[in-house]
Amino acid sequence: MPGSERGIRVKRRDKAPLYYGSWKTHVVVHGKSTASSKLKKSKRKLVVLKAEYLTERLGGVMHFAEAVQADKSRVSRWAKGSIPDERNSRAIIDLEFMYQRLSRFLDDNSADRWLKSANSFLSGKRPIDVLHQGRLVDVLSAANQEEAGSFA
Repeated sequence: MPGSERGIRVKRRDKAPLYYGSWKTHVVVHGKSTASSKLKKSKRKLVVLKAEYLTERLGGVMHFAEAVQADKSRVSRWAKGSIPDERNSRAIIDLEFMYQRLSRFLDDNSADRWLKSANSFLSGKRPIDVLHQGRLVDVLSAANQEEAGSFA
């Protein structure tokens, strides 16, 4: 059986061991999926890079902490290499995505004002507050309507 002589056990998604390749397989070495652990590490690095970008973009740790609703000390630890938890990672990813999206049609100062001002496409709520609720799609829709020149 191919693969078994090298100590690589291949599993199918239905948990039945399989010692030959198929489209539903992934390699498991010593009980851990090598592909998923590499992906998790690279995702963590990406979140840290986004946090660094937002810290610089927003003008410091204090403003960044306010934007993602986190403690200033926690944000300082992220700057030193600590990994944010899942909720904070999502907040960082969403906020960075919106800044990148807004940069397509607004300058930096206008993007800041847009995120922090009441928005008629969001029933008068501030986009940054809607992002904190985890409603990225609604904020993205409002940005798309703003770019298209729609009126609410």
